Amino acid sequence: MTTKSQGAESLYSFKYRIIKTIVLILAWITYGLNQEIIGSTMEDLKIYLNVDYHTINLIIGIRQIGALIGTCISGAIVDKFSNYAELILAISCLFAAFGTFLMPMTPIPLLSGLIFFLQGVAFSFYDLCGNHIILSLWKGLSNSPINAMHAGYGIGALISVQLSKKFIKFNPIEEMKMKYDLNSTDFNTTQINPNDIELIIPYFIAGAVGIVLCLIFIIAQKVERTNSKKYQVNTNIELLNKSKKDVDFNQSSKILKLFFGDKVYKGYDLIYMLVQIGMMTLTLFCVLGFYAVISKFMLTYLTKGPGKFSIEEYSDIQTLFWLLYIAGRFIAAFVAFKMNAILFVTILYASNLVITSLFLVPYLCQFKMFYWVAISFLGLVNGPLHPSSIMVAKSFIGDFNSFVISIFALGAALSGFVFQNVAGQLLDAIKPRDYFFGFENFNSAYLIMHLSFLPCFLGLICLLIIYVYYKLYFHKTKKELEN
Repeated sequence: MTTKSQGAESLYSFKYRIIKTIVLILAWITYGLNQEIIGSTMEDLKIYLNVDYHTINLIIGIRQIGALIGTCISGAIVDKFSNYAELILAISCLFAAFGTFLMPMTPIPLLSGLIFFLQGVAFSFYDLCGNHIILSLWKGLSNSPINAMHAGYGIGALISVQLSKKFIKFNPIEEMKMKYDLNSTDFNTTQINPNDIELIIPYFIAGAVGIVLCLIFIIAQKVERTNSKKYQVNTNIELLNKSKKDVDFNQSSKILKLFFGDKVYKGYDLIYMLVQIGMMTLTLFCVLGFYAVISKFMLTYLTKGPGKFSIEEYSDIQTLFWLLYIAGRFIAAFVAFKMNAILFVTILYASNLVITSLFLVPYLCQFKMFYWVAISFLGLVNGPLHPSSIMVAKSFIGDFNSFVISIFALGAALSGFVFQNVAGQLLDAIKPRDYFFGFENFNSAYLIMHLSFLPCFLGLICLLIIYVYYKLYFHKTKKELEN
């Protein structure tokens, strides 16, 4: 890595770190606002574009394709230009904000897909730069700060729910009544005129916040460069004192150098590192797959599924979800000092699986109070799940660079595209029935939590495999050292 992370202790004063972390929390608030405003307005966006569930999720999923492509190149770019991470983040924020600005003015699905694609590329750089900066800023003490930073995402998502609820035209009660009167089995039938959709104001506000943040990070880049020059001498001394045991400047493989920088792994050690990186990517694929479904389809599930909530009730329960989501991340930041990271993440994964499985019980789904309690706990558990998963990876594979973070992000981006599109296909394909899976008056929205259960279960299995391999590896290493 470059001097930015190498000399973290000498580069950054405590006051500077705190201020920079607050700025990064603001960045993640903006990130959550611009990302999650789609979730609370998806039904209106579907009507505005005059498409079915499969098509709207394909359009939104194109953002994940953009994120996939961006992720493939962002790791190497951020590693090469890590001293300009703040500037890269500012540019990414600008593109993401413009995408949000343009969305409510683009009624053509193809153009909307293009906007989502470019926004996905921007968000991939945005996410990677933010994680790179926070890890460099708090090198060795990253678990709590990264959870605090990611808590900003929940705050932004919460703001998006409150910002958009007064402009939502979708009315699930009226739509279900109309389908009943017309005896329609078409899940996409609506009486709302696309021209009546009013998304411009909430989307413009979200975009404007992004523009302001872009300016803040341009200033942050200037401050960072000044700070780096001030401590350049200290940094160079640390580089000269770096242990030769961990460095080999004649790394034979350029591909391995992308993964591990100047560290060299051979034989069984190399296999262990590559397998664990692959398994961690698969774990994040599952974790973010679960999140992609519940975040984008919670409106559909709560209003059209077994709960039959009104838009007002949905907004209230979603607000509670995001409040607990934020609380979960701040609690995780505190718990990080008190509990073993691996144990903490395992508890999160197991709790997530147990809570999700409760939604598959028809009897519980009869009671609205169940949704209030269960969704609140889902928010509490899911808040710290992603950042804590990234941090626990350090327990299994040690410090890693931006390229490895981009590999993790690749799995996360792919999961969003896959699971959102599967959910969209599911909503369109399955017709209403009188009785199915123990549910009466069943429609396809009832299966949202069934679909969520799959990546939730697989994520826990992947984590357990990683842990078992980790224990076997260190048991073998210990025996070799003893011999």
